Formats: sequence, C-alpha cells, structure tokens
Amino acid sequence: MTDGYPEEAQPDLRSYLSTGILPMFNMKSFHSSFISFVFDFKGPSMIVDTACSGSGTAFCLAMNDLRLGHIDNAIVCGTHMTFEPFLLQMSQELGICSPRGVSAVLDEGADGYVKGEVVCAVFLQRREMARRVYASVRSARMNIDGHKTGGMFMPLSESQEELMVDTYKEANVDPLELTYFEAHCTGTKVGDPLEVKAIYNAYCKGPGRKEPLPLGVLKSNMGHAESGSGTASIIKVLISYENDCIPPNLNMTKMKDECAVYCPPLMPIVKSYPYKPGLAAINNFGIGGVNAHIILEPNYKLLSSDGLRIAQTIPRIVNICGRTQQS
Repeated sequence: MTDGYPEEAQPDLRSYLSTGILPMFNMKSFHSSFISFVFDFKGPSMIVDTACSGSGTAFCLAMNDLRLGHIDNAIVCGTHMTFEPFLLQMSQELGICSPRGVSAVLDEGADGYVKGEVVCAVFLQRREMARRVYASVRSARMNIDGHKTGGMFMPLSESQEELMVDTYKEANVDPLELTYFEAHCTGTKVGDPLEVKAIYNAYCKGPGRKEPLPLGVLKSNMGHAESGSGTASIIKVLISYENDCIPPNLNMTKMKDECAVYCPPLMPIVKSYPYKPGLAAINNFGIGGVNAHIILEPNYKLLSSDGLRIAQTIPRIVNICGRTQQS
C-alpha cells in the first residue's frame, strides 16, 4: 500500500465512505490510526518520521509519556519496505547505495549501504505490570544537529557525542560499565567514521576506558532498514541478551583507517562473541540530523537447578496423527 488510491479498499471503510474520499484515507498519515482503530487502542497514536531515526525517535517519545505517567503501555513499531525499484536505482546513481549490493560496514572497501526491509515492534510497559521482562530501559533521549557548515545531510559527530553523554548522565549510568554498543553505522564513507569518533569520545576517551568495548553493527547482517533500523537494533540487543552472544559484523576484512585509530578500546565484533549480558547502548540517527540514543539493562535472571520442574505440573496436549483407523 502506498500513498494514493488502493487496489482494494478496506471493507470497513466502504460501509461509510464514498469512493471519492478513499484515497485520502490511504495516506501514510493514517497508518497508525488504522492500527489503533482495528485494535481499539487509546491514548497517543502517531506516525513518527525523522528518516532513518524514525523508530528510535518514536521509542524516546513513548518513554517520555511513560515517565510522565500519561500511559502505562506503548507499542513502538519500525517498518521499512521498498516496493519501487526506482528508489534503488536513484540511490545508486546518487552514490548512497552500494553498487555491489554489499553492506561492508567499517570496511575500507565500503561503498554505500544496502537497503533492508523490516516490520518489527517492541512492547513497553511498567516493570511491575510485566509478565516477561527482556530488558529495562535506563535512559532514552534525542536531539538534532541544528545548523551545520557541512550541510543539512552531513552527520555531526559532536552532536551525537553530546547526546550520548546526556543520555548516560541522566540515568546516572557509569559509561565505563557499558558492556556493548550497537552502532547505527550503515556503510557510508562519511557517516561511519563520524559516529565511531563520537562513540570513542563519549564512552572511551572522556571516562578513560581501558577495557575493550564490543561494537556491533546490525546493518552488516541485514542492510539498512532506514526508519525501522532503531527498533531492529533494539531487538538485536535483546536477542543477544537471550543467547549470551553478540553476532558478528559481516564483510569487514580490513577496517578503514579513519575508524581503526579508535580501536582499541573499541572492538568491532567480527565473529560470534560470547557475551555476559550487561548495559548496552543503541545509537540511531537520521539523514536530516535527528539523533536518538537508548541505554538498556538486561533482566538479570536468577537460575536454579530445578527451575524446569515448573513444567511438570502443567497439563499437555498431545496430538496423534494416523492414516488408518488401526493406527
């Protein structure tokens, strides 16, 4: 479904709308309203579009409303789907996307990013109301670069660094206790070195880090999901928590010199990395200059040797299938 007249109008709309108004109800502006209409959701319902940081920004807005006590639950969605080949062709001709179709994040041979597609969501609620806790949000903030001499579409390392510092200071988090950083890095020649510099200054140089800081990059695995990249990165961190392992960054054979100067203490993950869950930071920034930064803390579970015995008291349904009456 794209802006304009749909191939098939929704049955519930046909009942009370004339065909002449239907194109208006297929605008992107109403996508969130349709979902809230179908599920009877209440409270704030909106589309957040800050380009590549859209879902990260939406996450910050949801956290603000939770903190203010305006809501008790929130569903933050991130989606990106490319239906028109023209967009891919235009991006390649502009030098934004890799002509090889290879997402080589942080690699010296990186020549642009690869578009990825996602439809994902995370559910936020107060911890005392949760039935299952994957992680807790320690802090989530956003800012914008403002005026930049390099132009509106040029990332600003200083602005990202400032946001990172403000985010962990707000939550009274010691940056030296961070055990994992999930970067936004997309594979562009300019954006990656500027972000790595910001990470280094905020979490390594400033606080005086000596220990390695693992650096993950989801976009090397699945491409850049643009507006859905923030929630996709959050889910990657949660999966890493669940599996005690950070998946490797692919296609990095030799790190580009502009990034290598910050390693160590930054440590890009190039093979499956055994990981004891701890504080993790997620960076998300958009081409228009809107930045979002999130710090998560894992749910430290208390395991016991007889923890699985709870299943012994639960009734089970056993399905048996046979082709003959005898079987």
